[in-house]
Amino acid sequence: YALETTKLRAHPELAPAGTAWRYPKGTPEASSPTDAWRARAFDDSSWPQGSASIGYGETFIRTALNDMRGGYTSVYLRVAFDVPDPTDVRALVLEAQYDDGFNAWINGVHVATANVPSADMPYNGTASSALENLTFQRVALPDPAGYLAAGRNILAVHFLNSSLADSRDAFFDARLSVTAA
Repeated sequence: YALETTKLRAHPELAPAGTAWRYPKGTPEASSPTDAWRARAFDDSSWPQGSASIGYGETFIRTALNDMRGGYTSVYLRVAFDVPDPTDVRALVLEAQYDDGFNAWINGVHVATANVPSADMPYNGTASSALENLTFQRVALPDPAGYLAAGRNILAVHFLNSSLADSRDAFFDARLSVTAA
């Protein structure tokens, strides 16, 4: 796989902020069936790659999506990370900087929702409201015993804007870390 991964033994941060993500713009669904892109085995090698924050309308954006406003309301994101021994991981935390909402999965298991009406949003769906989190918001994730695997794992995120054309910005960045249970 093409993405760099972070080793658990080196640092408890599995996927750091500012990391490179694979992403397609939400102009069609990311895959068929629509949930296939969330799985570990999904091949994202043809997707563009860019460093977070990904979006438009803010000075800290590293991967600019200048055609998002008026063009599409969502972006699908995937990043790989390594876990040598999943039994060493008792708890995970996701910290996200986002405008306006997102859903997150690890290895196809839904682990977080923020400001969206459903865990299964269509490519042209929107966040529940305009919400700007310029600082990283902490989300405790469910027990990782049910979804972490030894070796390569995937954090998949569907981030959504609140409006197709009436929003001045949209962005996403996150870090995934091991934390004390």
